[in-house]
Amino acid sequence: MTYRYYIGLQLPAEITEAIAKLQQELLDLDVAMKPLEPHITLLPPTAVESIDPDAFAAQAKQTAARLWPVWLRLTEAITFDNRAVAISIQSPALRELQLRLRDLLPAGTELTYYSHPEFVPHVTLVQAPRGKKLPEELIETYKQRAAALLPAECSVDHLALFRWVSPREYTAEVI
Repeated sequence: MTYRYYIGLQLPAEITEAIAKLQQELLDLDVAMKPLEPHITLLPPTAVESIDPDAFAAQAKQTAARLWPVWLRLTEAITFDNRAVAISIQSPALRELQLRLRDLLPAGTELTYYSHPEFVPHVTLVQAPRGKKLPEELIETYKQRAAALLPAECSVDHLALFRWVSPREYTAEVI
């Protein structure tokens, strides 16, 4: 069976609302995909698709409990090859959390960019459809608007299980 979910972190309501408002105001569906709820992905859908979400959530919760709270610093708006604009996150504890959750996965699980040593933890603001790039003007607008929100600091003390509902829609539940 294939499951459709991912494990991540929700940001405090004040930060989530500010980012969601920026996304809503700037969204151009002609060049960008509908944004997901602002979050930090720790384990992507491809890494957990063969693992029952309820069973994995219990293991993940127990593993993460040893690290709470995790302090996050949202630092700057960055781009990924003109395909996405995101807010970078600085947090040594976040990297430790990712590694401990990764250790729960079956041996040989493909994590794509999460195993890349230069991976930058982030909150995606806008993303182009697969195979496309965002217009430069739109990238600069997102970066300028995001700069008004930054830097920001917060702590998180729980994981979230994001279950697939339909394309670009997930429900979030605290685990």
